[in-house]
Amino acid sequence: MKTLLIALIFFILFPVALIGQNFSQQYEYGKELLRQSRYQAAMQVFLPITSETQGNIYFRHALYLYALAAFKATAYDDAKSALLQLLEKYPNWDQREEVNYLLANTYFELKNHRKALAILKGLSNSKEDANNMKLYYLNKIILDTLIKIQHDHPEDITIARLLAHKISSKTEKNEKEKMLLNFLIQEYKFDSKKFFIKHHSQKKDKYNVALLLPFSIAETDFKSVRRTNQYAYDFYTGAKLAIDSLNRDKKIFNLYAYDTEKSESKVKKLINSTELSSMDLIIGPVAQNEIEHVVDFSNQTEICTILPFSLNAKNIEGRETVMMCQPSLEIMAGKIAAYVYDSLRVDSTNYNPVKNIPPFQKTHVMIFYGNEIKDSVLAARFRDSVLSKGFEVKHFDKVTKNRVSFLQTIFADTSKVATAACIFVTSSDEVVVANIVSLLEVSQQNTPLITRADWLQFDLISFSQMERRRVHFIHTDYLDFTNDNYNQFKKAFMKKTNLLPSIYAVQGYEYMMYFGQALKEHGTYFYYGLQNTGKKSGIILSGWDYTNSYANLYVPITRFKNKKLELVNRLK
Repeated sequence: MKTLLIALIFFILFPVALIGQNFSQQYEYGKELLRQSRYQAAMQVFLPITSETQGNIYFRHALYLYALAAFKATAYDDAKSALLQLLEKYPNWDQREEVNYLLANTYFELKNHRKALAILKGLSNSKEDANNMKLYYLNKIILDTLIKIQHDHPEDITIARLLAHKISSKTEKNEKEKMLLNFLIQEYKFDSKKFFIKHHSQKKDKYNVALLLPFSIAETDFKSVRRTNQYAYDFYTGAKLAIDSLNRDKKIFNLYAYDTEKSESKVKKLINSTELSSMDLIIGPVAQNEIEHVVDFSNQTEICTILPFSLNAKNIEGRETVMMCQPSLEIMAGKIAAYVYDSLRVDSTNYNPVKNIPPFQKTHVMIFYGNEIKDSVLAARFRDSVLSKGFEVKHFDKVTKNRVSFLQTIFADTSKVATAACIFVTSSDEVVVANIVSLLEVSQQNTPLITRADWLQFDLISFSQMERRRVHFIHTDYLDFTNDNYNQFKKAFMKKTNLLPSIYAVQGYEYMMYFGQALKEHGTYFYYGLQNTGKKSGIILSGWDYTNSYANLYVPITRFKNKKLELVNRLK
């Protein structure tokens, strides 16, 4: 209401500004403020053009975007008022579904779950998004409230499944809860195996953490500055600093480092020893042939294992005690496809409602991949994900430095390039990358290009080129060097080592802090505690999300803006 009052005063004091104003410019300016996350400012710009006055064709869209800006600014009452006004005054508007979706979101934020669910029930084209919204908000509420909500919505299988998971995740259940869980499983024909957990979490005064990394101490030349296994030492040092922080008030954690020596037999020997069985948490190992033995050991002993670098979803399939710090390739592809659909599909550059020219909907993508197996796998997963979103894949081609010439023909078709929602490239060959960027520079098309963050290490293309070409990076280890927490960590790391921290040192610290706190809060089997926590910002790195997943669901995406690398999908 305060925002509304400020805007009203502005309207009264400066009525002349609205006479003969350029509604189009003001509308576009408001959209730009919204894109810049300047939500309060966007509200004030949109408000004067929400009235149905002569010459103003933007009033409905402006009122909706005003509500969206208010929602983003956490002014939920203002958002609700604007959305209700839209529904009342324009009941036949073709964007009514979007209005209702945002209104449901607003009601959830206002803790009015009854109205939010009633609205979601009436949506026809957004069922999957509606279910995701329900899961996000209802996962946060206490069990007793969820039981009442499920009782009022017996037809909603999503709520029933969520309630069953909530009850099953409790370490101790009373008789009522056990009866209700059995009823839900029978009534909705759920797979009972998924709701009876054999793992019980135990809170302790002391926790033992094992770090399994290829230190290869016997082969290490400690005088050399180019040690191939330096990342293992950096990771350990970061983890040790985290342990020191976690033990600041009271010593709770003991950290034990084990050298896997890049040897499968050494890992097998370690598993067969009694020492590893006394651990409460295992972090590592790295090599796939070693991982397979450790995850089997974890499954048998119910000792939780964290895989710090693996992207392979098979490592967590059917294993309830193994988690991945990174998103799998399938998760990456799905999240990027969702971003393309939500943020890159619609081009409003030539949108002109006066001439009845609607925003242009981009319906196809182009995909190119390199020599490595991970290149082709990620490209294939992305293709499957965008196809499921309704996109057409115009090109799905392997590209190497020996056959980059065919790209000239593809990028010469400027109309195909210009109308693509994105160009997706998974190649770490710098020559290939430089050719792709150069060809796009020549074509002068503004089509977004999406790739992995290792492009940032290349010398043949500049950051300014990346900004001009709208390059987006899949950046799971994005690090904001202005972050105060990072600078404090850097100071502590340099004091200990006289070296600047690598990304592996940051990972060691971040991962140990996150899972160490999970042990403290939820005990030895902490998965369900993290699942119910939902999305969470990291201390130094970008964040975490284990909602219904044993791999991290958060996939940070970055791009350059005003010569600065920034996150485009920051966690709220």
